[in-house]
Amino acid sequence: MTPSGVILLLAIVVLMTEACTKTSLIGSPDNDLNIETTDTVSMITTTIQGDTVRTYTPVSNQQLPNYLVGRLDDPIFGNSTAIAYAQTRLLTTAPGFERTTLDSVILALPYVTNERNHGNVNGTQTIIISRLSESMDAAEQYYSNKSFETDEILGQKTFVPNVSDSFNILVPEGDTILEKRVAAQLRIPLSSSFGNELLANGDNMTAIDNFLEYFKGIEIKGGTQNDAMLNFAVQSSDITLFYSQEDSLFDDDGNFDIMETIAKKYTFAINSFSAKSAYYNNNRDIVGNARIDAPVKEYMNNGNNDLIFIQSMEGVTSKVTFPYVNALAGKIINKAELTVTVANRDNLEAFPLPEQLLILMNVDSNLVIIEDVAISINTSGGFDLFGGGFESEIIGATTYTTYTLNVSGHFQDMVDGFRDNSIYLTTQPKAQIANRVVLGGSGHSEFPIKLKVSYTDIK
Repeated sequence: MTPSGVILLLAIVVLMTEACTKTSLIGSPDNDLNIETTDTVSMITTTIQGDTVRTYTPVSNQQLPNYLVGRLDDPIFGNSTAIAYAQTRLLTTAPGFERTTLDSVILALPYVTNERNHGNVNGTQTIIISRLSESMDAAEQYYSNKSFETDEILGQKTFVPNVSDSFNILVPEGDTILEKRVAAQLRIPLSSSFGNELLANGDNMTAIDNFLEYFKGIEIKGGTQNDAMLNFAVQSSDITLFYSQEDSLFDDDGNFDIMETIAKKYTFAINSFSAKSAYYNNNRDIVGNARIDAPVKEYMNNGNNDLIFIQSMEGVTSKVTFPYVNALAGKIINKAELTVTVANRDNLEAFPLPEQLLILMNVDSNLVIIEDVAISINTSGGFDLFGGGFESEIIGATTYTTYTLNVSGHFQDMVDGFRDNSIYLTTQPKAQIANRVVLGGSGHSEFPIKLKVSYTDIK
């Protein structure tokens, strides 16, 4: 590089440094870079039907660790139902159930305790376990609109959830019985006829394929009177067969001495090799037990509403359209932040706010995360660069709870015509938690949605 070139490069660096550190009003007349800001970008907002969500993949590190189960009545969003399905797997083959007597057979469902149980979680709930008559395939992907056929009920339990307290159980280990501490979980006794059937079918447990043909798996669902959505760590669940077995004892000379009865157990695991899935139904035609439309239906599929709605599972999604984005054509977008404000704070204890919102885009009729979300995940390992969490501030007598989302890269793509002019707001993780939120839309008088854009006008 020539000496004059070096001097020019240093001058550019100094100029850029001053531009980054100088305190001035953005868009002021003395701003040589022609940087401008606006927060009056026009938007059209509406609420649309949510898409199905993937609830199982064979890729183990992408599988859901927990599943929703239950039935939830929401006075704004209507009724939601979640049913889980799972295969059980053999941990060892050829268990050897000769000369056995059944003690019990128990399904253990660990609770997810990080505040992901919603609704009337202090009320009485019922969980029903049924046998699958339709096979699941661990090599397939499943989505939330898939249900499986069932056969007889294997067991059920009515209870008040205790999602936080561990407790002791008695477990056979070797030739003795030990007291073992287990994490908070729901333990459902299954029928003795099912337990005896398992003991009589050891021949079907010599290989995993034979076993899955014989016992296809279980359905886990809530009772019709439930009013809560419980969250279970299904991938850490199991069915344990407790039984007593006669064992021959011999003396030191190898002669038969006596018959001894030993307590034993055999575990059928639900793990990363098991197919697991969930069926979700968000019914906006019913509120509680009344056959009336949920209020959210009034706001669906029409533009420029004062309210927009977001719901997990297969629930509703908010669509935001920028009709005049081409007015910024040729501009360089320095930063674009979308801010949405909670517009309804009723009953947040039973229906807590989503901890994280995401923004999706339409690509070939599929909704996928925008580049800003992907870059944040790849760069920081989370959503630090994107935002999407909520913050609350009390001003006067009003609580303002807002979500701020960085859409800079995607908005530049819209301005340049590489993406269509609509984005979609959803919850995260959508498939694993039953929360929802009502936000101010473009027409809201107090909590309108806002897009603040900083851009450079190249002249």
